[in-house]
Amino acid sequence: SNFNWPNLGEAYTIPEVKDPAQWSQLTTGAWCYYNNDPANGPKYGKLYNWYAVNDPRGLSPKETHVSTENDYINLTTTLGGDLVAGGNMKTLAYWNSPNIGATNSSGFNSVPGGVRYENGYFDYIGYSSNYWTASKNLISNAYFINNVAVNTVIFHGNFGNFNWGLSVRCIKE
Repeated sequence: SNFNWPNLGEAYTIPEVKDPAQWSQLTTGAWCYYNNDPANGPKYGKLYNWYAVNDPRGLSPKETHVSTENDYINLTTTLGGDLVAGGNMKTLAYWNSPNIGATNSSGFNSVPGGVRYENGYFDYIGYSSNYWTASKNLISNAYFINNVAVNTVIFHGNFGNFNWGLSVRCIKE
């Protein structure tokens, strides 16, 4: 299903939250750069908590929506299934060696932006890409996908800690 979320505009600006204690207590949207270092932004993008993804005012720019569970299922199916799709989605650069099976033949440009844990600490840059979706599977779980350097598998899962910082992908309507 498509989400018709408005452009962020002036009314809703997601704040950058650097402080680990503050990050761990959030129940509203926030973002950060990996290790709170703006130099990581151009290469890896931002990490968002799921509250930012789920805010009804919208995270995605106009005429786009945050990818859903079905968007990712359709993409990985088109790319040959979960066992090989990861390689077709990974960039050739930025991943720790060995970047097994990376071709980026899909043009998805998955980069290993890592995660920010609920306690505010960072891990896995260079090793894994992790993407929130707009899909909430259970009352306390959101859907995400994961891709790692050492294989071509896309892992789909449910996750209940909305204070983790993951990457987000938007797609055009």
